[in-house]
Amino acid sequence: MVDEYAEKLIKQAFFDNEINNIVKDTVKESSKENILFDGYFDGEIIRLLQENILILQEQLKIKDKQIEELTLAVRTQAESINVDMKNKLAEILVNNQKEITKQDKSDNIEDKSTKKAWQFWKKGYNS
Repeated sequence: MVDEYAEKLIKQAFFDNEINNIVKDTVKESSKENILFDGYFDGEIIRLLQENILILQEQLKIKDKQIEELTLAVRTQAESINVDMKNKLAEILVNNQKEITKQDKSDNIEDKSTKKAWQFWKKGYNS
């Protein structure tokens, strides 16, 4: 017959084995839940990232449109400045031409008055 001590050892071994099986089953179930949770979590992260990408793409379209509008405004201003500079240069040229013409007229008047004075003296000498 089996003595009490041996019986306790056998019962303990079965008990330990049963506890090990329970622990293993619990760990397996927990792992399955973690895998499901991780899969859900990964799916949620992917969904949030895709939403973020769509938002960023829309913002990029808006920024591209703003850049186009600003480029057009800069181009228009540059053309306006260019026209203004041309007008100023033309005005300077016209004013300079007027000054040159005035100077030429003034020189001609001086020449005529000098010539007339010289002619006057010439006449007076010859008489």
